[in-house]
Order: sequence, then C-alpha cells, then structure tokens
Amino acid sequence: MNLRFPRKYFLKLFLLIFVICFLTIGIALYTGYYAYTSARSDQYQAAVADSLSVSDQMFTTLLTEVDMLYTLLLTNEQVQRFFQGPGISETGREQLEEYLRNIRTLNPYVESIAFYKPQKEEYIFSGPYHVDMQPYIGTYLKDMSQVGGGGLSNLSKHKNIFRYTALVSDEGSEADLMGQVIGVMYYNVDAGGNESDSVVINLNALKVSEHILPNLNTTSLLLNEYGTIIAANRVGQAVPLRNRIRWGQKFFAETRRTGHFVEDLEGKAKLVTYYKLSDCPWVLYEISDDLRFHPFDSRMRLFLIPIIMVALLFSLLITALSSTRLYKPVDAMFTDLSSRIATLETENTGYLSNEKLSFLRSVINNETGRWISRDDWDLYGIQAAPENLFISIIKWDEDENAVLSETVFENLIKESADRCLKEQYRFETVVFKKDEIVLLMNARTETGDLRSGMIDALERFHGFVCRSASIPVSISIGVGGMSNGIKECEECCRAAQELLKQRFVLGYGRIITGDYVKAVLSRGLNYPGELIDVLELNIRECKKDEFMRNYGKLLDILGKYIYQEVVSVLLQVITRCLHAMNSISANNIPIKVDFDEFNRIFSTLHTLEHTRAWFSRMFDEYLLAIENLESLMKNDKHHQLTIQIQEYVTAHYAEANLNVDSLADSFGYTANHISKIFKNLTGLYLRDYIKDVRIQHAKDMLKNSSISLQEISAMTGFSNYNYFFSSFKKESGLTPMTYRSRFIAP
Repeated sequence: MNLRFPRKYFLKLFLLIFVICFLTIGIALYTGYYAYTSARSDQYQAAVADSLSVSDQMFTTLLTEVDMLYTLLLTNEQVQRFFQGPGISETGREQLEEYLRNIRTLNPYVESIAFYKPQKEEYIFSGPYHVDMQPYIGTYLKDMSQVGGGGLSNLSKHKNIFRYTALVSDEGSEADLMGQVIGVMYYNVDAGGNESDSVVINLNALKVSEHILPNLNTTSLLLNEYGTIIAANRVGQAVPLRNRIRWGQKFFAETRRTGHFVEDLEGKAKLVTYYKLSDCPWVLYEISDDLRFHPFDSRMRLFLIPIIMVALLFSLLITALSSTRLYKPVDAMFTDLSSRIATLETENTGYLSNEKLSFLRSVINNETGRWISRDDWDLYGIQAAPENLFISIIKWDEDENAVLSETVFENLIKESADRCLKEQYRFETVVFKKDEIVLLMNARTETGDLRSGMIDALERFHGFVCRSASIPVSISIGVGGMSNGIKECEECCRAAQELLKQRFVLGYGRIITGDYVKAVLSRGLNYPGELIDVLELNIRECKKDEFMRNYGKLLDILGKYIYQEVVSVLLQVITRCLHAMNSISANNIPIKVDFDEFNRIFSTLHTLEHTRAWFSRMFDEYLLAIENLESLMKNDKHHQLTIQIQEYVTAHYAEANLNVDSLADSFGYTANHISKIFKNLTGLYLRDYIKDVRIQHAKDMLKNSSISLQEISAMTGFSNYNYFFSSFKKESGLTPMTYRSRFIAP
C-alpha cells in the first residue's frame, strides 16, 4: 500500500522538491555553459602552449649547443693541461685565453667563459667585461660539497643552470651587467665532499630573450623558482615582483607540465599560461588579456539572469507534478536503502585496499606532493607504524624463476611473510614493480637490538621462501635500513635499491646489507688496462680459450669491487671487444657483430657470471663469421691482390710517401679502382687501413720504448706531428702521452 505524507508535511515536501529541482536545473545549465566556454578556452590555451613549447625547444637546443661547447673544451689539450697539471705558465695562460676567445665566437649567445681550480685557486676568465667570478664559484662549490658530496660517486659530473648578478670589477668599465647573465656551470664534487674543477659558460640573457621569446605582441617571460626574470620580452619585464615570487613558489613543485590560471595584474584580470622547461626547473609564462571564452570572465554575470529564470520555470513545473505523490512505500524504501548500504560497504572495502596500496607507493616514491602526518598513515589502516620502520626490497631473480608468474610471486611473498613474520612483527607488503616487492616491518616488542633481530627474521623468511615452493625459487633482498618517520621512507627504499644493484657482483639469492657490502666489496678500482689490451689481442688472434681464461682473471678482479665501478670497467671492456670484433679478423675482414647486444647486456644479464656466457657466445659467433667470410673471399678473384696490398703496407708503413696513389702505381691500377677493390673485400677504405697500420705500430712503440712522440710520428710515416696526434686520439680515445702512461710502472 502506498503511503502519503500528512498535509502538514506537504508544504515542506513541496519546498524540498522545488529546491532540489531548482539547484539541479541551474547546475545543469551552468555546467553546459561552463563546458562550452572551457572548450573554447582550452583551444586557445593549446595554441599558446604550442607556442611556449617552441620556446622550450629553442632553449633546450641552445643548452645542447652549450653542452657541445663544454665537450669541445674538455677535449682541448690546453684545457686538459690547465685542469690536470700542477700549474699554468703565463705563456700557457695567454694561449688558453686566445683559445677561449676563439671558442666564444662559435656561439653568438656565449658572452664569457670561466675556468676555476679551487685546489690551486687558479682562475681564468674570457669575456668582453672584466668580471671576477672566482669568489662566487668557490662559494657555490663549497655549498654543493656540503649538500651532496657524501652520497656521490667519486668525481661525479654535475651541471647547474642559473641567473646570476655579474658585477663589473673595474670602475671604468661600461655597462652594469646586473641581471644580464645566464650561467651554465659544470663542476665536480668527489665522494669526500671536496670541491674540484669547474667550468662556467655564460650566456647573454638579452640575446637569449630575443631568441626564445620573439613574440612582441604578448607578455612573455621565463622565471626561476624564486620569481627572478631569466628571459623576457620588453612587455614581460614589467610584471610586478610580488606576482612573480608567488608564481615561482606555486609552480616550482607543480607536477603538470603546462596549464593556465587567472591572475590580477595591476587591477586587471589576466589569463596566464605556464609551461615548465624540459632541462631545468624554470617556467615560461605568457600573459594575455583575452578572457572572452574563459568561464571565470566577469561577463558571465550577464548569463546568470536567463539561467535563473529558466531554472525557476522548470522547477515550478516539475514540483507541481511530483509533489502531490509519494513515490515509494516506506518498507520498500528501507529495503532498498539497506541493500544499497551493504553494496557500498563491500565496494568500500576493496576501494580502501587499493587506496592503501596507492598511498604507500606514493610515500615510498615521495610523490605525495604534500606534508604527510601520522593521521594520514593511520587513516588507511596500515599495520606497520612509520617509527622504527624497517624497509627492505625483495627482488625476483629473473632467470632462476622463469617459470613463475607475477601473481604467483606476489602471493608467495605475502604468504611466506604471513607465516614467518606475523607473530613478532607488524608488516605490510607493497608491490613496487613487477619483480620487486617492498617489505615494511615493525617489531611488536621493541627490546634488544631491533636491527639485528629484523635481519635474523629476514634470513628465516628468505630460507622459507626458497624452500617452501614446489619449484626452485631464488630471491634477493636489499636491506634499506630503519626509518624513524614518514619522511625517511623514500630514502631507505632508495638505499635498498642501490644495494640490490650489488647483486650484479655478488650473485643471486642473497640478503644484501650496507655492512655486508662494505665488508666484502672494495672501492677505488684501478683501470685494468693491460688485461683489457690482452683480451683485445686474443680477439685479433682468434684465440677463444685464452680470451675466456683472461676474462676469468678480469672477473676475479671485478668480483671484489662495488657495482658502480665494475659497470664502468665493463663498459670499456665491451666497447673495445665489440670494436675489435666489428673491425678486425685474421685477414682484416670486417665482422658485423650487432651493437644492440651492447645495450642488452645490462638489461638482461644480471650477474658477472652471466657476462662470461655472453662473451663465450659472442666469440663463437665472431669465429663463425670469420670462417664464413674468409671462405667466400678466397673464391674472389681480387683476394690475392688484397693480401698483397696488406703485405706491402705492412712492409712500407714507415714511408711518408706511402698513400693510395703510390700503391696504385706500384700495382698498376688507378687509385679509384684499387680503393674500390680493397673496400669491397675488407670493408675498409684503403687510406684508413694505412692509417690503422701506422697507429698500431705507434701503440707498440709507445708501450715498449722511450722514443719521443715526434720521433714515433716520423717513424710510423705520418707527415706531421699534429696529424699523428689527432689520428691517434680519434682511433684510441686517448692522447699518445696518456696511452703511454698506462704502461709505465708507477
């Protein structure tokens, strides 16, 4: 039976339905208008964002060109002598300053260049104004060493981009350069926190502004996080400081790349579009007066009256038709409500579980973007407390667990943790990546040595996981340490990930702690140049057994050092070995070994032992390729001619007049024809082959004699010393003197 409201409630019901209808219709009409204006506004903002992205690309390209200048500077012998030598003479200083003046002409935006060696307090500046940057650079390097020195690898390279105040030191000099300079600073801070050499390339801010912000019809500017103008067109320089400071604080931590907002500038509403740069924490802004299609335009008030009238009429009509009836019986209403509440409770349980996982991931990654309190932590019902929180990362040893799926791995870890840790510890497991799970632990009773006890518990857990599965399972655990609050969670997690990298050296199936790494692995690995030279020689001589034996010696050395230094050496080994396989065989036949293997080795091979098998397979492919190519070449009619040319070059490499033309005369061919024959059979240009033979003999002389570099240049057939120097460095990556120093006993 349908129930009706008593008369005394009819007016209340009428008013309630009217208010609901009025609000619903009004909101619907307003939403429609808002959607229309927002779409038009988004179209306009997209066009502005595209314009700002072009400025971003131009600025990024400019920074790339500066990086290229920096690389060019480092490869210059005079610059190397300045930074590596004990001191610089006046003549050397003048030569270096002349070189810097020439370098500045390569890029029209470069205003000046400064070199600084803080250990020797040596300073060189090249620019149109007499600017003393030495105190500024020294102070900056000390600040950087205090902030980041202890956690950096030895002599890590750093780069910083900034706008600074360049003060002219001479009173007679023109031009106050205040606020006119963008500095690109390259510097080093070693593991002990000691500052090292630095290079600063200064850009003319006015020229940069004209380059990346050419549009004079709008207000455009580039700000840093403090609201300082880095670059601006003429109109953009007039933006008030208070607005710029607020923007810098607001958008420095903003996660979105681009967006827009309405700002009051000097009493007028302006539409401001921002765009965060790609290579540094600076933001581009473009300010426009065009608010025609923006939903917060003041002209929106003109549309409120018709919206209110339409909403009022429809609300009265609907209220008159519906207020005279009650739509459902009371019992049906309560039955439906109870069912709905039960459904919501079920949905809410799953929702909270996902929200908890998402919250923990954001804490571990430090992606919350806001202050996290203990109340936030407790809100999600997290079992482990943030104080005295022991954080570890469990990593799936890939090739040992090839038969496991991700779901099976996750369930195995959660079930094992529940069985081994539940009685003594409160814990949470967080799926971090597809093959990594973060384990958060709290001791239920905080007595004794908490850290030692938790590591013992991890060892029991590790053994249980490896023994309990019906199939062989291998996991590695990186112990990040104990966090004393929510802020330190991300730091401990990052420490655990760094420790897991040592798995490459230590091997699979280990619990890796910082103390264990310090006790087992060392730092300061010297470059094993002679052993790598022997490996390269084994490749050239096609001696696989000797190569694998010598590679085993290299692994014995690398197995005693930390991951970062081992990887640095392996990169050199792989590069040189693949280069040898790609260019040299028994008869200088080109062998194509795919360089994609170089990129794949550190993504698919996870321990040092894996690299041994990889090199064995690569050597087999190399030998097979040589065998196949030599078989094909012996049937070629020009094969014997190629062998004769190689023997002739080997016998006459020291003659300065040996070149393609002289070889062509000796063998009765034209220079073009004999070069084409040689290139088709060996893959090398004849002139490059002659140079390679001379470089190889030069290497032997550098290693085994004390003959001067000029004499070696003449004895190996090079026409002049400069050509010898540049050719040797291009082929080996080292200067002749540096190459020789590797083989001189200390």
